Amino acid sequence: MELEEILKKYIEVKKMLEENELLAETGLINLDRSKNFKVAEALLARTTKADADFLAETTKADAEVLAKATEKAAFELRKSNEISVKWMTWLTIAILTVGLIQIIVTVIPFFKLK
Repeated sequence: MELEEILKKYIEVKKMLEENELLAETGLINLDRSKNFKVAEALLARTTKADADFLAETTKADAEVLAKATEKAAFELRKSNEISVKWMTWLTIAILTVGLIQIIVTVIPFFKLK
């Protein structure tokens, strides 16, 4: 082998080694990124679960408050309706009584005229 060929082979081998080192470094970077992605994915999963648990607890608490408020409002409405029914009954009796008295007052003069 001539010196030129040896030199070419050396340069080729050197380039291949450099390329291999570059590929190895790239692989390490990708491996680190994969680890980082796995860590981020695990963190996202934990965070999502925590958010879902918090949302479930908040929704449950809000539902309980809403149920109590609705129950109280229904009770107050029922009480108000009962009072309204009683007053409407007395008002109806009073209107009928006044109407009957007006009829009697109107009819009595006709009987006295004869």
